Amino acid sequence: MTHDDSACIGFFRVSRGISFPYERVLTPIGFVWIPVARVRLFNRSNALELDMTVDTGADMTMVPFQVGLNLGLRRGKTRLSILSGISGRTAYLLKKVAIEIGPFRFAVRIAWAQDDLVPALLGRTDVLDHLRTTFDGPRRQVHFAK
Repeated sequence: MTHDDSACIGFFRVSRGISFPYERVLTPIGFVWIPVARVRLFNRSNALELDMTVDTGADMTMVPFQVGLNLGLRRGKTRLSILSGISGRTAYLLKKVAIEIGPFRFAVRIAWAQDDLVPALLGRTDVLDHLRTTFDGPRRQVHFAK
């Protein structure tokens, strides 16, 4: 993980941001490099730090059931919904939390999966759509900036 400050490079202004190295994961097709980010999630007085897969194909940010419990999420009167994705259908509850990715902190809606069969994903709505996200394959890094 690296931080950078605002600097002028040629004609481009590079804003401060943060970079994270990809994670090497063994899959059925062999080893692959996955873009991940170390984030902090906040819900009232609870905070949790975890690595989340950066997934531009995910409409929403999603956390597994146990992660939500550890964050202090409760069902309450929230209506159960269904998301469909590459791994099938997942029941979830829509919740609001705060997220911190390096120097960036903001409120987000997350899909709290009602099982632990899904990975923790950073999706487009409220997260990737609000940050400039750069995937540097040769360097195996993902970079976030405003």
